[in-house]
Amino acid sequence: MYYLFRYHHWNPKDYVEMGYGARTVIAAFVAQESSEKRKEYEEVMNSGK
Repeated sequence: MYYLFRYHHWNPKDYVEMGYGARTVIAAFVAQESSEKRKEYEEVMNSGK
């Protein structure tokens, strides 16, 4: 929830009031975005070698 608040300007109340299924989907999207950002970071860090 902090990630959504910090980086996507979500109101925590909006997340809490979502149904279980919607929160599950949002969690999957957050995991996907995190994975993509990690890969991009690693590519940048390894490009100078």
